[in-house]
Amino acid sequence: MNKRLMLIMVAVGLMCVGMAQANVYVHWYSSWGFYAADGSTPLLGSDGSGQKTLAQLIWSEDNYADDADVGGLTTGDDVWLADFTVQEDSAVNNPETFDYYALFTATPDHNDGGARPDGGYIYARIFQDDTPAAGEWYFVGAVVAANDLNPGGEPPDPAQLYDINTDSENGNEIDEDWTGSNNGLLGEQVIPEPGTIGLFALGTALVGLRKRRNK
Repeated sequence: MNKRLMLIMVAVGLMCVGMAQANVYVHWYSSWGFYAADGSTPLLGSDGSGQKTLAQLIWSEDNYADDADVGGLTTGDDVWLADFTVQEDSAVNNPETFDYYALFTATPDHNDGGARPDGGYIYARIFQDDTPAAGEWYFVGAVVAANDLNPGGEPPDPAQLYDINTDSENGNEIDEDWTGSNNGLLGEQVIPEPGTIGLFALGTALVGLRKRRNK
């Protein structure tokens, strides 16, 4: 075997090692629910009108939650994993169970089937309604390490538990009396106008170009 062919084979092998894939398997839910942007109204109202909201599970490579775009799309390098629509249903609604507050369990559990690069992080967010638009509020849960799990293994791995109602700074569950700054209020972020996103992207590109020139 000539040296050139051997070097090619070694390079391919190193690429395969560097591109190891992981299985993201997540049971995601909300333990307490959410207020609307005013900080006091239940997210889904309380009039039995069947209001809806959109929750999303996101994968991040860099332990940082990128901003949402219009329609709920991610910006930056984050990757959408799953959506879950939460609806206030007057037929089953019971204020004692916090249904008006978008308490939910996403079903089925999200199984990414080994499609993600090894490592990375996950987080979830929930929007003001089910059609995210510029200027609307959304809440971002904690960014946590994504576990490499195999639900089809022997024995099968249980799903990673992810509660969107976690302290976004410390990863702790929110206070039961809903007090404090990280208690699930829908007011963490505002979806930027499309023009704002373009200006931000341009600014980021210029900063990168300046850094390259300074090297």
